[in-house]
Amino acid sequence: ISRIYTINQRIEALVYDQNFKSELLATLLTISQQRQQIMYQLFGARDAAGRNDAYHKYQALVGPLFATLDRLEDMEMTESERAAVDQALSSATRSQEVRDRVVTLLMQDNASSAAELLLQQGLPAQDHFQESLNRLIDSKRTAALGAVSQASLAMREAWLLVALVGILVLVLGGWVASAVIRRIERSENALHREKE
Repeated sequence: ISRIYTINQRIEALVYDQNFKSELLATLLTISQQRQQIMYQLFGARDAAGRNDAYHKYQALVGPLFATLDRLEDMEMTESERAAVDQALSSATRSQEVRDRVVTLLMQDNASSAAELLLQQGLPAQDHFQESLNRLIDSKRTAALGAVSQASLAMREAWLLVALVGILVLVLGGWVASAVIRRIERSENALHREKE
């Protein structure tokens, strides 16, 4: 029973860990998409006030982005997850650098250079970042399936142990009952012989 309880706790910890990683990935993806949308808004801004407003929104997302990246980097992971996270972080940094240069060009009212940089480097960097997130999600899924498989095997072994102990208790109980019945029969026979 204790073993089953321990296995159940491991499964709960695994589910919590995977949900937390999923939440971080969703946050990372959301912030990245928001920054990308704001960058596109900068392309459409007609005046300095509109550009400044969009730029401040863009910059306000830097803190949450890197806080999420740091939290993700600090988590315990399998080797494949760690490799995927490192690749995603590298891709995020590269994409971030290109986007920041595009935004700087837009803030300098140099839309043609910004568009060229976005097309030549920004979109490929964003695609690479998306691919690295997909690989990260795949590695996370693989790690979760492996852990669930191990937990399932441990649970089966625990149930088998419980069944074996149950059978052993039944056999032992049957043996004890048989011994008690034989002893009672002997006592009754002895009493019956004494009466005769």
